[in-house]
Amino acid sequence: MVRAVDVSYKLLQLASERGLQLSNLQLQKLLYIAHGYLLAWKNKPMFDDDISAWKYGPVIHGVYEQFREYGASKIPVGEIESGIDDAEVLQALEGTLNLYGDRDAMDLVNLTHQPNTPWYQIYEVQDGKRDQFARIPNDMIKDHYRKVISSPDSVAGL
Repeated sequence: MVRAVDVSYKLLQLASERGLQLSNLQLQKLLYIAHGYLLAWKNKPMFDDDISAWKYGPVIHGVYEQFREYGASKIPVGEIESGIDDAEVLQALEGTLNLYGDRDAMDLVNLTHQPNTPWYQIYEVQDGKRDQFARIPNDMIKDHYRKVISSPDSVAGL
């Protein structure tokens, strides 16, 4: 399996090719969304890392640490060699960029904070806000994104 930080470098590269620059917060949300779609679509995780419910939504701690020095600024992208070549992963990343790549960080946060989303269930309902590393289980993410794919009008948020 792949580390989320490696996938994040691929996502940054793909975004850069489209003329987009991402902040750490945008990167976190886009990785989470792509991961959710891949879980629902192919029943496979995009990476091994856990996703935690933090104040501003789902966060992959290793990715946060890798890019935290940039704060709310855009992450500079130079020559990147991520090693990610799985066609399904690439398709999920590109599809996510097509749908959500132009959204600002707070818009993406708002999408993940809707009632009944996995983040909301862990952070608000199960009081995960008391634990910075309250894990959002992949099964919960997969089930939610299956609803997003099969019945989008019945689901608010990602």
